[in-house]
Amino acid sequence: MIVLQYITMLKGELMLKNGTIYNTLLDFTRWAQYLEVYERRSIARFIGVVVPRQKAESKKKKSDIQHRLSRSNLIKHRQWPRGGMAELHQLLRKHQKRVDRILNQCAKGQRVAINDSTFVNDWIITSLFVDNPQGRSQAITGFPLADVVKLASGHSCSTEFKTRSTYGSQSINCNSFTFQYLEAYAKHIRPGLIDSEKPSQALFLNQRGQQHQDIGVCVTRFFETVHPYYHITTTTLRSMFETEVTEATETGILTEAERDAVIRNSGHSSTTAHMHYLKRKAEDAGRTTISTHAKLYGTVQHTPAIQSDGDEWYDATADTADTTGGINHDAYDDDVTQSRQRRRRLNWTGSELHHLMTWVCDYESKYGTYVCKNWRACCDAMRSTSVFHELHLTTSSLRDAWRRELKKLKLKI
Repeated sequence: MIVLQYITMLKGELMLKNGTIYNTLLDFTRWAQYLEVYERRSIARFIGVVVPRQKAESKKKKSDIQHRLSRSNLIKHRQWPRGGMAELHQLLRKHQKRVDRILNQCAKGQRVAINDSTFVNDWIITSLFVDNPQGRSQAITGFPLADVVKLASGHSCSTEFKTRSTYGSQSINCNSFTFQYLEAYAKHIRPGLIDSEKPSQALFLNQRGQQHQDIGVCVTRFFETVHPYYHITTTTLRSMFETEVTEATETGILTEAERDAVIRNSGHSSTTAHMHYLKRKAEDAGRTTISTHAKLYGTVQHTPAIQSDGDEWYDATADTADTTGGINHDAYDDDVTQSRQRRRRLNWTGSELHHLMTWVCDYESKYGTYVCKNWRACCDAMRSTSVFHELHLTTSSLRDAWRRELKKLKLKI
């Protein structure tokens, strides 16, 4: 009971994740095994309580990760910009002039405020992660000043990172643009931060003249400074890059070998990118199923109108009987009158949906699954079938109807 009460406190007051609770219970189990072997204690009742709870937390851990690290959830909680890496590049370039001005002041020997030197530090580190594909931040946290010259060639290697037992070495990448700022930082900013009593050999120093404990904090701090609604971490940047690489691989822009190289460089495989890949596979299965169904049952089914979300509204006020008992409508506000109007959706028929999905399958078989559809051509093709209502023969109506049908298929799968 003490253990269960402790777990309740961890989940309630401290709001720890299910994965953390699982690891805590795992430690308890190992501790109990020590008591059984070395202290001659009976642990049967203890194990009977902890192990089932451990299994339950393991299941919750998986579902929690799948929900928490999905791209839609990250965007919702402002941990992933809607514009992806391109948006972060724009934020970075927007403040480049300020960094140049501060560096020029330092080059002239002028004093610079602490806030300005911190901003330059954070901007250059962020550029190192945004303008260049990086792995884990630990390798850059302890990167020595003496090795800066190696980055002039474009990259250097480090063995100081979390997953070195698996990957051995990690590449630190640096293009010519970022290298110019690294040199300027080492020459003009870093000398003013050195602690004369305990000089550090690391390239990047904090305001106390010591190596940063976690250089990823600088990246997060920069984005929170220039865009308070975003919480971006170096892990997010790796996930974002891998996810966009996965998308480019699916459309044929990149090869499988190029995607594998990105995953190797990151030092791990992103959960978000993996879930995005699984989502795409489910969509592919849905499209293939539609095509297979069309080949097997190719005849057009003229079914009655079915209940489906439509695209166009029409005013049904005229269909409403006057039940006001002679009340003067002019005495009411326009807003009140409008609120009483009823609107009905124009339903899609089975024939319309069949023709639409067949056209999409044929288009994707010719031009690729993730290529933008030519909805104007689709509109012309659907008009020639003579089964579509005029209100459905618009590019937006056809596109939205296709998206709804895909969503239904994914829910069935």
